[in-house]
Amino acid sequence: MSEKFQFSRLIGLLAVGALLVGCLDVEMHTRVHPNGSLTRYIEVKGDSADIFNSGFPVPRDESWQPVFTPAEENRVYYRIEKQFPDVDALNAEFEAGDRFTPAITIRGELERKFRWFTTELTYREIHSVNNPITAVPLESYIKPGDLELLFLNLVDPKSVESDSSEIVRLETQLNEWYIANEFTAFFDLLIKAAAHRDAGECVETLRTKREAMFQDILQQEIEPGNVAEWTEYFEGFLEDSTLRSLVQANQVPFGLLDQQYQIQDEIIFSQYVNRISLPDNISASNASEVDGVTAYWPDYSVRLLTGEVEMWARTRHLNAWAWLVSILILLAVAYGFYRRRT
Repeated sequence: MSEKFQFSRLIGLLAVGALLVGCLDVEMHTRVHPNGSLTRYIEVKGDSADIFNSGFPVPRDESWQPVFTPAEENRVYYRIEKQFPDVDALNAEFEAGDRFTPAITIRGELERKFRWFTTELTYREIHSVNNPITAVPLESYIKPGDLELLFLNLVDPKSVESDSSEIVRLETQLNEWYIANEFTAFFDLLIKAAAHRDAGECVETLRTKREAMFQDILQQEIEPGNVAEWTEYFEGFLEDSTLRSLVQANQVPFGLLDQQYQIQDEIIFSQYVNRISLPDNISASNASEVDGVTAYWPDYSVRLLTGEVEMWARTRHLNAWAWLVSILILLAVAYGFYRRRT
């Protein structure tokens, strides 16, 4: 059994994350150059056995320049970097394929708008979880605006105007959604398995006891963290030892669900940080912090559990050649007027 998901305890969990087995501290930095080429840096701290087996896409082929150094007890520091001619080449490097199938997808987009004297350059990244658990819509528990308020409070509590009781209420709603999502995913799959076996009495019992089980889970200090633990909990609550056979008879779908549980646990107990650097000072961004040419997003791991995370930054790059051409044209026009008058 694992500790129940509690949004209000995330700061504490992340603060001691280095002590948790299987957790990773990942920082990714993408630098965009004036010609549209890019350099990506990835830094990872964690157990050496977990770095390449995690859901976060960490390439390990020879085209990347790796550096392994000891970080802390039982942990290592791993840093890689690679240059790409354009954003398409960058995206191709992180697509799922024979090399790896990451649980987290990262896709970049580079947009240029030519304005003669300047070129507006916008780079954005969209991070998302492959095949997330979507048994319960997030919107049925918490509104998008309230969710943003909750995340803002996590990053910068002083900037949030809502009182503490409102924040606690929103935290409770997010906690309940997370538990309901995992509970419903297992429940629905178990119903399908029982119906496929024509176990009508089992289906009826499950549906009758569903709400009571869910309310009981909400009151627990711990919650099941994988299919085996959910099976054990359901059997104990319903006093029915036959549920295990339903799971064993449907190993493929329950195995896939187990992978989803594992990914969600990994995301909760890991820290993902992202940086984007542009050729000139950033003029607009949705980052938490901007320092000159670099935009910074602190740990966004929990956001991934609620949907796509979009991070973008924009700058205006001066076109020196356009200024030069314009000056030459003005000089030529001025010289023409001068010749006419003389």
